[in-house]
Amino acid sequence: VTVDFYGTGRRKKATARVFLKPGTGSISINRTTLEVHFPTPSVRTRISEPLLLCEATEK
Repeated sequence: VTVDFYGTGRRKKATARVFLKPGTGSISINRTTLEVHFPTPSVRTRISEPLLLCEATEK
């Protein structure tokens, strides 16, 4: 599996890891869709904003 970008974020005792790799542009969290974890459209938009800014939504 080729990973183009990898990032880690930490706050207090929590750790989040992000892997960006070529694909269809879909976002998955723990192997499930974005809609399962975040049913509110405004929250999904907020999560997708960084990808929209760097024009990586369809990659």
